[in-house]
Amino acid sequence: MYYRILLVAICFTSFLPMTGYGQEETGPGWYHAFELETGLRLSQEEQGLIEWDLDGWVGSDENKIRLKFKSEPNASNKYEAEYVAMFSHNISTFWDLQVGLRLDTQPESLIYVVIGFEGLALYFLETEAHLFISEQGDFNLTLKYEKDFPITNKLVAKPYIEANYFAQNIIEQDIGSGLSNAELGIQTRFEFSSAIALYADLKYDRKFGNTRLLAANNGEKKKALVATLGFKFLF
Repeated sequence: MYYRILLVAICFTSFLPMTGYGQEETGPGWYHAFELETGLRLSQEEQGLIEWDLDGWVGSDENKIRLKFKSEPNASNKYEAEYVAMFSHNISTFWDLQVGLRLDTQPESLIYVVIGFEGLALYFLETEAHLFISEQGDFNLTLKYEKDFPITNKLVAKPYIEANYFAQNIIEQDIGSGLSNAELGIQTRFEFSSAIALYADLKYDRKFGNTRLLAANNGEKKKALVATLGFKFLF
């Protein structure tokens, strides 16, 4: 219980007002940067549902506190929320080692230990690789790649791919062992300024292996095309 309260408290601090993007906070070399995306689902089944995605950090070039929050509708159109707080330490020019905790709220409250890496791979691909170990002993590996491609001074396209692997079946979450699902998408944004942008996101989400079989048995979709329109704020 203590760790759950601590994680929620740390993540809550990410919503507190700060003095400005990239300014020094508590001393020389301490900065912050946050990105908040809020979008409206456009597909017929999810029309009108809202998703949130907050990602940011507070700290120095060498050591940071990394904070993430994500909320989106699931297959039953119920909202799932994910809170992540990590200590991030720079180990090379383009790579950080990260350790921390993750709290999921659906289908039930669950805590994970997180360890992983974040940085730039070949061809400047923004890369995230994290291993999650739940309090029930379940293992989950998540890989994500993305990259910005400027089209004009204000228009930017960002293709991305994300995959989830599980070491075991988690029946209560309708997850099977092996490659569970993968998302392939592209987000195109128009930047009104350095602090605000309008974006359109289109992604293809597909289930694989045992997860695909569990979805078929439960009458759920094995693949989906998701369109979202929203705003991105930087602060």
